[in-house]
Amino acid sequence: MTGRAADILASLAAPGLAAATADGTVPAAEVGLFYLFAALTAGAAVAVVASRDVVRTAVALLFALAGVAGLFVLLSAEFLAAVQLVVYVGGTLILIVFGVMLTAQSPFARSVPTGREVAVGVVLAAVLVAALLLALPAGGVAAA
Repeated sequence: MTGRAADILASLAAPGLAAATADGTVPAAEVGLFYLFAALTAGAAVAVVASRDVVRTAVALLFALAGVAGLFVLLSAEFLAAVQLVVYVGGTLILIVFGVMLTAQSPFARSVPTGREVAVGVVLAAVLVAALLLALPAGGVAAA
């Protein structure tokens, strides 16, 4: 990422650091909450992908979307957090529940991916991880 793009992203993220102290540091409680919400979101997202049970996938999706809403609250974007909860958590999960109830397939039926599907998924995941690693600047992310 170029220096200009990093400056733009830093200026966009600056309002979210409303709890920063005068010397620019962020309180430990806010950092701890960030790591908590980030771990909740990442763990639930992995559970969404890894689970073969539709009901458990829906519950994991609930936690992943709620974790994102928590991250929005930490960025001082309360309206986005409320929209995230109402639209995505409420609407999407209600659609999933109705979809499960209205289909003839049992919600506890398991889907078994073929070897080709697993191979395609592993290749795509490797490409995405490589793209993310290549996008990181060589010296790390500079503080604003």
